Amino acid sequence: LFHAVLRGLDDVYADKLRRMAGFLDAVLGSSGVLPLFGDDDSGRFFHPYGPRDQFGLATLATCGAFLNHPEWIRDPRYLDEQAAWWIGPERLSPVTHGLVTQARPQPVSARFADSGLIVMAAKGIQLIADAGSFGPGSAGHSHADTLSLVVRLDKEQILIDPGTYTYVADPVWRDRFRGTAAHNTVRIDGLDQAIPGGPFAW
Repeated sequence: LFHAVLRGLDDVYADKLRRMAGFLDAVLGSSGVLPLFGDDDSGRFFHPYGPRDQFGLATLATCGAFLNHPEWIRDPRYLDEQAAWWIGPERLSPVTHGLVTQARPQPVSARFADSGLIVMAAKGIQLIADAGSFGPGSAGHSHADTLSLVVRLDKEQILIDPGTYTYVADPVWRDRFRGTAAHNTVRIDGLDQAIPGGPFAW
């Protein structure tokens, strides 16, 4: 939206957007599904961008149009979901001229140090490992999921992250969904990796 309003980016800001979009592309993988690491802080009953697990596709397509990366536009219809009037006809013109048919490059493995995520990918198989810190302060939106794994084979979800479920409606289920036992990782002596200190603290 910032870029759509200003109609221009300096090189530093454009580079940051490209790196952010590259991260999103890597995490989506060939499945196109966002894993549910940590809390989902969207807090919406209805979202105009369609199903929750497909939010990243519209954002990535928009970045592809803005930043001239047609390989990020996995389907031109995702641009409609992101409100084409944000992008403008001059940005959509490469899409309508067939550039979206450009083949996606083969997935590569990458470590994203700032997020703590490691993405390993090859031939439709994707493994995402959460190898980051627990979170700053009381780590309110973190889950007790250090070293947890998400594994997919193309669009088939093999090992998933459970997501959030609820914030304050049910304290028991809040703690179950963010607890270690709900994640694909290790517990010692049946204990969580941290002790809940209320709905938004550890």
